[in-house]
Amino acid sequence: MSKTDKELDLEILASQLAYAQDAVKELQEKLEQAKKEQEPWEPKPGQFIMRVDGDISTSDYGHFVDSVPFGMVFQTRESARHTEPFFRFYHRLCQLAIELNPSGKVGGRFGVYYHEDDKVWMTHFYNNPTLESVFETREAVKKAAYILNHDGWRLPK
Repeated sequence: MSKTDKELDLEILASQLAYAQDAVKELQEKLEQAKKEQEPWEPKPGQFIMRVDGDISTSDYGHFVDSVPFGMVFQTRESARHTEPFFRFYHRLCQLAIELNPSGKVGGRFGVYYHEDDKVWMTHFYNNPTLESVFETREAVKKAAYILNHDGWRLPK
């Protein structure tokens, strides 16, 4: 028994519909993935918090939800302990900037970097500020480099 033209048309339409549904599903999955990729990164909650005094606190509840956005919470005690010298270094650098900047604030286009070959702190100027661009003037950053070199500041490792 042969199929009628109408039955063939229905089979073709059903096949096209199935193909279209698969295409829509694939596009929806790609859209969901794109949305996930666009979400801003946030640190994961953890049980250990690196306090500003360098001490590590442990949560009885297993996490410090309020401190997660500040980047102070870590999954393990070892990872928290590893960050202490970095926190201390950057906090001290910000304090130095506050003291040396005319406005008494942190931020600017001048910064310092450690030149490994020469074992000396040097200054830089960027139109687009970087993480270490915390000084407002050439005078402030020159004074900062002098202090860092004189006092033997070293980047944490």
